[in-house]
Amino acid sequence: MKTIHLAGLAVICLGAASPLLAQEVPAPRTYDWLFVDATPVPVVQDLPVYPAKEVKAGTSGQVTVEFVVNEQGEIRASDILVTETTDQAFSNAAGEAVLLWKFRPGTKDGHPVRTRLLAPFAFDADGRVRLLLSREAYLPYTSEIARGKDVEPAKPVVQTRPDFPTRFRDQGLGGEVVLRLVITAEGEVRNIRLVQAADPELAMAAANSLLRWKFQPASRQGRPVATAAMVPFKFDVRDGDASGIRK
Repeated sequence: MKTIHLAGLAVICLGAASPLLAQEVPAPRTYDWLFVDATPVPVVQDLPVYPAKEVKAGTSGQVTVEFVVNEQGEIRASDILVTETTDQAFSNAAGEAVLLWKFRPGTKDGHPVRTRLLAPFAFDADGRVRLLLSREAYLPYTSEIARGKDVEPAKPVVQTRPDFPTRFRDQGLGGEVVLRLVITAEGEVRNIRLVQAADPELAMAAANSLLRWKFQPASRQGRPVATAAMVPFKFDVRDGDASGIRK
């Protein structure tokens, strides 16, 4: 028996016929945030640094980063993907920032799991960087929710349309998704939950879109209050689009 050292790891060679060498360890499953029991809780979440060259040039733009929080609450470079960008420098800045974020990991069935999240950023011409969703967007909402006929409903002021999943568009497929959410007294989206969906991929497209919505909050006797709402989305390949209408 001999030992071979690979990048600091000791591997015991037991012979080519050994079944131990033929076994493959399955990769841990990654869950989209809508399908875990508890989403990751941010511990460190600093914003990207605006690239100096872009600040000087007055360049603005947006970047959307998809990333996975692992079972230890960390993010690895291989688990970061820029899905939308207007400038490579902004992509680099956003990726470098997200890599340093720390979380309490998401859980499913009582165990920590790899959880996929989304972070859209805006790089404004005045040198500011904004996260285009509430820092608490993925977290449960535990405060009071106003109900009753005396509550004036919330009204959307920013609505982003979902991306139509390529697989569905190519196959001429569509479907409907219904999501439930809480709209805070500040008009922020919280506590998105799935009510029904034709397919999980459509559900995620709708939910990731809904994360970015902004509302004029509901009110009671002129005071803003938190309220619950339902949002149906219809993915119709004939229109080549997906729409969400609050009700």
